[in-house]
Amino acid sequence: MASSSIDAAIALTRLGMGARPGEIDRVAGDPRGWLRAQIRPEGAPLPAGERPDTAQRMTQYVAYQSDGGARRNAATADAEARREARQAGRRALADDTGRAFLARADLAATTDQGFAERWALFWANALSVSSTKFAAGVFLGQYEAEAIRPRVFGRFEDLVLAAEQHPAMLLYLDQARSAGPDSAAGARRGGTEREPGPRNDGAAHRGRRRRLRPGRRHRTGARPDRLVRADRP
Repeated sequence: MASSSIDAAIALTRLGMGARPGEIDRVAGDPRGWLRAQIRPEGAPLPAGERPDTAQRMTQYVAYQSDGGARRNAATADAEARREARQAGRRALADDTGRAFLARADLAATTDQGFAERWALFWANALSVSSTKFAAGVFLGQYEAEAIRPRVFGRFEDLVLAAEQHPAMLLYLDQARSAGPDSAAGARRGGTEREPGPRNDGAAHRGRRRRLRPGRRHRTGARPDRLVRADRP
């Protein structure tokens, strides 16, 4: 291949999502220009299809959670209906999240902006949340579309703040349950928040003690049979 074709192949495969049929010839004229053209203030392209925004998804998620609380407090006759409603709500959230994942996979396979897509996927992975944790996973499409993709070519500070403040990240790290004693949630709990500090009940260290065995070196580097005992002369 000519040097321009080699440069195009490098740009498409190492910096993009791979070369599609005929794409090397199309990019060979200006591989660097192909890359620069994808660096845009609006960020990386979004997958096709309609999706609820974060506020709408939060409404759906809260409704699903409320069904669970109502089921626990329901009479026996209503418990089965509540259980089925909750399962249906969970399936709906999971199916919608699956469709968003397939839309992203389709974009990666068909886009002509491979560098922008690879850059977006890099940051989505670097600032990742777990798809196996249901509470966070149902917000993945919104997280990527609203927090990551619009900011991948902007300021790093803006990207990180948007990521860490999105519900997907807060739920993934269980920060949605975190409340200080002076917060509204802390006040509702009646000031029962435990003060930070080491536990004094010994539970944190239970099961972690190792028996000292003669001749065995421990973290101190000393041998237990050579330690000075208080009862020795």
